[in-house]
Amino acid sequence: MVDVERFESQLRDAFQRAATPVDSTGVADAILQRAAAGDGGVAVRGATAPGWGGSGLVRWLPWLGLVIAAGIVGGTVGAAGLLGGPPAESPAQASFVLLSQGADAHA
Repeated sequence: MVDVERFESQLRDAFQRAATPVDSTGVADAILQRAAAGDGGVAVRGATAPGWGGSGLVRWLPWLGLVIAAGIVGGTVGAAGLLGGPPAESPAQASFVLLSQGADAHA
């Protein structure tokens, strides 16, 4: 059994430690020194994630793989019959017959 009071005190202590503010001047000073030295940071070459760019067929390969994977999953689910069961037959449907003659609207 878990000692609730001990757990609460440990949780309270952990939250206090996590919420304790730290001195961030060292980080700010390091960033300012790098900027003064001419370090502009990491250059961003594009806005496209790796593997999703390119030209021609290479550009469509991830999407094609996604469509194929969805088709395989859908086909497996359909073939296994996981969604829905066999259709239920109703005796009312079997006895329904269309009459070829009309009915008087005034009757």
